[in-house]
Amino acid sequence: MSEEIGVSKSAVYDQLNRLEPNVSKALVTSTALELTKIIHQLGVELPVLLPRYRVKILDGNGLGATEHRLSVLRNTRAGPLPGKSKVVLDPQLGLAIDLFPCEDGHVQERSLLPEVILSIEASDLIIADRNFCTIGFLFGVHQQQAAFIIRQHQNLPLQELDELVAVGRTEGGELFQQTVVVSDDGQDLYCRRILVKLEQPTRDGETEIAVLTNLPQHGCVLQSLFLFEGSAG
Repeated sequence: MSEEIGVSKSAVYDQLNRLEPNVSKALVTSTALELTKIIHQLGVELPVLLPRYRVKILDGNGLGATEHRLSVLRNTRAGPLPGKSKVVLDPQLGLAIDLFPCEDGHVQERSLLPEVILSIEASDLIIADRNFCTIGFLFGVHQQQAAFIIRQHQNLPLQELDELVAVGRTEGGELFQQTVVVSDDGQDLYCRRILVKLEQPTRDGETEIAVLTNLPQHGCVLQSLFLFEGSAG
């Protein structure tokens, strides 16, 4: 539309450069809100993933300084500045419902977690990979009266309170669980550690996958692992 608008590409990008990161956040959240209304108005039958919980999948996204995703940048050496973001997906709706952007692509992504915690509501179920498995995040989710299923990071300090007990099978492996406690400044958070001993190793050569959850034990072991494998696994 360059002939109709009569504005140079550089002028357009100069304008975009002045947009605050929260504009991107607002674009995601407002769009998700309007699309959710449409989904409900159409009477779409949504799957019940886990009763009494709203499942949310949290993941990170990094934009490298050398990436040329926009066609107008593919023929120039100049690349966009690096950036990072945390994105929240509602798997029931199939929509990205929240975004936590950061202009500094070199920042430790865990520094964005305090902002994420403030957005969590009671009865949310947060599913995430091991990069999010920190003491602060686990306690933060629990204090929001929400639940988590997070892959265990090997550096997370915890204490095993009992032995692993076999509880069944899932596709590709055998299931075990045990009770563990994570401590922080005199406070204890009791969790269940669910371990899958895989029939075939992952592409990284791992033969076991462990996740931590504060979900109630009754009826949730297999369901929680299924949700984790199907979304963040």
